[in-house]
Amino acid sequence: MGKRIRIRTAIVTAIVGSLVAVSPAIAVPQEQAKDVKVAQYPSIPQPSTGSFDWAQRARDYDAFVYDWTDRGVYSTIREDATALNMEDGETTYKMPAYYGDSRTIAESGDGSQEAVTQIASVVGATLVGIDKSNQDGYNYVDMLRTFYHPETGIAMNTPAGEDNSPGSKSIWYTTTANVLYYMMGSLYPNATDMDTILRSIADQYYEMLEALGKSNANLDFQDYDFANETVTKGRLEGGEAAAGAAAILLWANSKFGDAKYLEGAIWAMDSLENAGKNLYYEVLVLFAPYIAARLNATENTDYDVSMYLNWLMGGSSARRSWGTLADTWGGIDVYGLSGSLTDCGPKGCGDGKSGYAFAMNSFATPLLAATAKYDSRYANVIGKWMANVNHAARYFYADQMSADQQYWGDRFINDEANVIAYEGLTSSGNAGIMALGDVPDRSTNWGVGSDATSLGLYGSSWVGFMGAALSDTGTENVIGVDLNVLDFFGDNYYPTSLYYNGNSDDAEVTVNVGESPVGLYDSVSDTVIADGVSGQVNISVPGEGSVVLVTIPSGATRVEKGNEVTFDGLPAGWNRNTDRDIARDAVSVVASSTKDGFDANSVIDGTPETMWESSEVDNQTVTVDLGKITDVAEVQLLWGPMAAKDFTISVSSDNQTWIDIATQTEGFGKRSKVSFVPTRAQYVKLSLDEPVVPGASGYSLRSFEVRQVSDNPDLALGKTANASSVQNSNQNLPAAVTDGDPLTRWESATSDPQWIQIDLGESQQIGSVVVAWEKAAAKEYQISVSDDAKEWAVVEHGENAYSPITVTSDLPQGTSGRYLRVTGTSRLTKYAYSIYSISVYGPGKVETVNPDGSAEAKQPSISVGASETGKERATTQKKTAYLVKGQGYSPNAEVTNNWTCTGEEIGTDTIIADPEGAYSYEILVSASNSCSLRATDTYGASATLGDIEFKVDATEEEKPESGGGESGGSESGGSESGGSESGGSEKGRTDAEPQTDLAITGSTALIIGLLSVVLLVVGGLALLTRYKRIERG
Repeated sequence: MGKRIRIRTAIVTAIVGSLVAVSPAIAVPQEQAKDVKVAQYPSIPQPSTGSFDWAQRARDYDAFVYDWTDRGVYSTIREDATALNMEDGETTYKMPAYYGDSRTIAESGDGSQEAVTQIASVVGATLVGIDKSNQDGYNYVDMLRTFYHPETGIAMNTPAGEDNSPGSKSIWYTTTANVLYYMMGSLYPNATDMDTILRSIADQYYEMLEALGKSNANLDFQDYDFANETVTKGRLEGGEAAAGAAAILLWANSKFGDAKYLEGAIWAMDSLENAGKNLYYEVLVLFAPYIAARLNATENTDYDVSMYLNWLMGGSSARRSWGTLADTWGGIDVYGLSGSLTDCGPKGCGDGKSGYAFAMNSFATPLLAATAKYDSRYANVIGKWMANVNHAARYFYADQMSADQQYWGDRFINDEANVIAYEGLTSSGNAGIMALGDVPDRSTNWGVGSDATSLGLYGSSWVGFMGAALSDTGTENVIGVDLNVLDFFGDNYYPTSLYYNGNSDDAEVTVNVGESPVGLYDSVSDTVIADGVSGQVNISVPGEGSVVLVTIPSGATRVEKGNEVTFDGLPAGWNRNTDRDIARDAVSVVASSTKDGFDANSVIDGTPETMWESSEVDNQTVTVDLGKITDVAEVQLLWGPMAAKDFTISVSSDNQTWIDIATQTEGFGKRSKVSFVPTRAQYVKLSLDEPVVPGASGYSLRSFEVRQVSDNPDLALGKTANASSVQNSNQNLPAAVTDGDPLTRWESATSDPQWIQIDLGESQQIGSVVVAWEKAAAKEYQISVSDDAKEWAVVEHGENAYSPITVTSDLPQGTSGRYLRVTGTSRLTKYAYSIYSISVYGPGKVETVNPDGSAEAKQPSISVGASETGKERATTQKKTAYLVKGQGYSPNAEVTNNWTCTGEEIGTDTIIADPEGAYSYEILVSASNSCSLRATDTYGASATLGDIEFKVDATEEEKPESGGGESGGSESGGSESGGSESGGSEKGRTDAEPQTDLAITGSTALIIGLLSVVLLVVGGLALLTRYKRIERG
């Protein structure tokens, strides 16, 4: 028994009228994610209300709020001559958080304007085509320097930055200001002091993460003092800081090229990954799936994109009510809006519904859209989410609602201010849905004044993100999403857009690709769907599916670099399928020896035509460095002609301490497939102990593939679980350990002992069990198995010294049972027992499959017998004809037949096996001889037939006597479709006659060789010492 432990981390139409058919290359379609709760959203949200022009709404909003007309208390912009944090003589401006909010508009409000309103408004307007650095004589970009505080080197939510300022003592407000400044820097790189400010912000966030613990930063804090490097405890806003810092630092790395910023971005994402809980507090965690996908694609990290998307759905530990709505209010689908899942707003809820959605958070949703650019497995998830928020978010606006569906009745339906969205939406008993806000009912002590309304500028300023990313395609229920526009500082080499079709049938959308001919690549299907097209082009989008359309140069050359798909050298997509070969992105491959021209890197280049070959045979190894510790569950080895019979697969996290995962002692080349329990490792080593062919000079390997999933599934997933007790009958129930959700858990009563068991449905062979303990772990525990849930056999005793912890227990060989139970006998803490998940796996296995990965391979064998078809020809030549047959070889592979007679190697025949791995050919024997035959294919499959006694006077019925071979025996009934490569024969011919005359050896060969020269001079027939001949007649 062993134990492995890790700390828990938790088709195309040109409009000219005809279809343009393009034959795709070998494609790797991206399997669409099904583990994200967006799957429950409607494909076509109701009621159907037609299109909504978000870009125009953003432009109309900008025109209204940046109108300097004095509207009294309803003014939306005024001068702030104090211009805090700016040079003397400079000026800036201020805007209210709410329409009619008197706090900021008054002179006393100088310095209290908010970044979430003003910087967001400038970024949003710019994204829909407005130059805010030169608008009506104003440079609003430079004026926003008032939010940057030189003394701390960061931006803050207000210029004043005082303890009583809006958004003070809150790291999410502060970080949001800096994230928005970085967005503005992406759009206005030449603005005053921009490089200085952006570098300073990145430095401060790098130092914050360094102070907090780098990759293991403690994120349980409310605020951070950048000057003193101290935290303020309270609300759990640290997850917002980490997600925002990851975005800032990744963008800084792209802008400045400083590797430390990339390091910091990885620290931030590692800290989120290691938190072990959902840290979604307000808005910035929206960046987590996008940053995770971008880093996974470009930096070969392995962050859990699905986890972060599910964080956004709900179940936050930082703010338990926070998430994304999935409901229908009064017949209106409000799926995809963000906010509180339990708050009912100031007016209460109706019809037993709950939830309070906010405009700012909902308008920010497209910030995660680029997730599908870097990982198109999430194209359907992102597409469906954007379709739903595109539908529901319009209800924040007064002109989209009836009077009884909004707090202010008909006041703003036809008012010019209706371009400002209501702060929030909630359910309502009579109207079904209500647009409203915290003002005025919850703002009594805010000082907003009696004229303040619930139209929120701070939320409306984010509408530009919707306008920039979402577009009406002109096809009903098909939405377009620009995946580049919000990928700030991204390498947006090629225009990339997502098209999601909510209809059940395929639909066509029209795309303008410009006047010059281009190619169109879909990263979801991994195919070039058109080339040389221009102007208006129709794209077919599958029903309830997506296309991620990348516009590439016409005739571009496709090259795969690891799991990256490039055209003319620039990335256009990534293979992120869970069954992809992660060794393709390995940092290095090291071999114990290498024969010239057969480099070790050949095993990870994805090309089976190249291979590594060792220069020695003893103590040979090949080690792949994956570059990071990650899950490893399968290794596949595609052999060259010198395969290993005995080998071992080992894994390590540090290249020092190794764990043997699997050993093969009866290999026979082809493709070896090694499946085992998912294990955390950075290094995977192949140790070669014995070749298939005795006396081989070394080993050869075509590919060394590593995968994170295998066909050794979790036997417990989705199975029924029950337990001795639960702490609460409404939550943390036994089913949590088998639901596949890493954040749900079972919690027992607070006493010893306690158990939880899983019904696997039928008796199964069990190799390993993985238990993910929560902080309330067992100090001591047992794992037991049973066939009837009555009589139990203990197969493992375990101990934990700390928690949370995930433990992999390798059970004794032969362990089996229908039921598996984990029993805690003593607790590690004063609390109950708590387990996130229990996974059960069958024993690891090593199997040999065909080189293409298809069906289980057969052992090769060869036979030699009398040939009836060659008898007449052989008699004419006074020779005896024999038929050589092989079977069980690699389909369509070259098989080299090596003949040894009377102790001397006398020749080889190279044959092509048929699709079933069989071949046959004839030989003519002119003298009695004792021979042996070894037949080896290009993938190392090999068989030997020894003691073959050829007799030239053999009768029609006689066959050679053979024995002592590794395999062989009976004659094959296989196809005679093999052909010879020699003698001018054609591959695949079935009339191959003598290939090697096995009687011509030694002195006889010399005499015939001399005779052949004489005969050539006189124009006779050429005789060769090892002649091969095909009769064409």
